Amino acid sequence: MSCVGYLSMFIFIVLLVLVGMLSKGRECAPQQALENAVCKDCWESTCLNCTKKAQTCELCAPGYFLTSYGACVDCDSEFEHKCNRCSSKDDGDTMYCEDCAKGYRQENGKCVSCTDSQHCAVCSSDKCSECKAGYRMNAGGECVACDDLKHCIRCGSKEGECEYCDNNIAFLYDGKCSVCKKENGWESDGAGGCKCDNYVNALEGNVCQTCA
Repeated sequence: MSCVGYLSMFIFIVLLVLVGMLSKGRECAPQQALENAVCKDCWESTCLNCTKKAQTCELCAPGYFLTSYGACVDCDSEFEHKCNRCSSKDDGDTMYCEDCAKGYRQENGKCVSCTDSQHCAVCSSDKCSECKAGYRMNAGGECVACDDLKHCIRCGSKEGECEYCDNNIAFLYDGKCSVCKKENGWESDGAGGCKCDNYVNALEGNVCQTCA
């Protein structure tokens, strides 16, 4: 081997040693991997940890699960949000939902709609346990609107009981929105609700105003 060949080999070995020395003990920022003494960003923005290789994820962000080949896949394969948190099962590439979004229940790793009531927020098996805002559960276990409760934004589980009122119109008292907000122009209608004898200014937060 010529002198040039020996020199090239020597330089190559020195470079390898230097790369090893530089890499040893060096730490990269979160969501980066150390490759050949260089910190590289994880290939996927949904990857939280890829310390060994930039293209191989080790920990995915919430709402994604890690496949056997180190990729992060969305827990929701459809446009509608169903699953909050998931993981991989069996072959490492099958999504298993651990926590379903409101309006769905977990069944064998899948999120199934609460079909017993279209306004159900939380259910188990075929039974609804919590209704969506603006609805309450009747004696038959169905979610019905709070329309029968005057000035009520969110009603309670008991029939005829309100939890939150439109505070621009009335305050909550004993489960009813019956304490009219007089400073906003509202007066009692004598039937458990409030009335406005002038006009309601919805742009100003349902304030009852007199015509100018």
